[in-house]
Amino acid sequence: MAVLVPWRGGDPDRERAWAWLARWWADHYPTWPVLEGIPPEGPWCKAAAVAAALSMTDADVLVVADADVLVPGVGQAVQLVAGRSVSWAMPHKRVYRLTEAGTDRLIATGTPPPPSRGDPARGSTPSPIRLIAETHHGEMGGGCVILPADLYRQVPLDPRFVGYGQEDTSWGQALTVIAGPPWRESNPLWHLWHQPQQRLTRAIGSHDGLALYRRYRAARTPDQVLTLLGEFGHTTGLG
Repeated sequence: MAVLVPWRGGDPDRERAWAWLARWWADHYPTWPVLEGIPPEGPWCKAAAVAAALSMTDADVLVVADADVLVPGVGQAVQLVAGRSVSWAMPHKRVYRLTEAGTDRLIATGTPPPPSRGDPARGSTPSPIRLIAETHHGEMGGGCVILPADLYRQVPLDPRFVGYGQEDTSWGQALTVIAGPPWRESNPLWHLWHQPQQRLTRAIGSHDGLALYRRYRAARTPDQVLTLLGEFGHTTGLG
């Protein structure tokens, strides 16, 4: 069992978030090694970062977790995957993006705000401090994914995605085709605040990434997914 965290320093907001989250992992799951995967210099590549972390462990169950997310439901998902009750898992369904003030409060108190859509309850007095910026359904393959190491080696993240955008959803699509849909629990995922990364739009990282994502979305059979994986030299079969 190991936690793989794709990571690159240099951004003070991200460094602050990860420093707090690293302590959270150590406090709540002290027997789980938490491995920072640092990609080579150049444009950010999540696949390369995860590969760097994977090279440091021979664990048979992996938690691939972003360095800016808190997922309280991870323990149950790990148990299910480790027991082979499910093929892979995502321990959250809804993402709550904290504001800077919400992140400050989480780091100061250790407690996230109550899950909400950011609107005050009927009859209550609106808070002068907005803690949740927005909420949305978690993208397949994003945030936190638990899976057997042999499944990751069969269906890795695609290193052709550089920068930010579409790498997670493409990976989630590939995993679903190969291994079936994930087990998901209705726990929240809390996204700690940081300055947004440069991309074309909030939803699109780059034109190349969008084109590759569309090819993953169109891949509906294992052979089609394996063809995509083979294009970047990945040759591990389905075992």
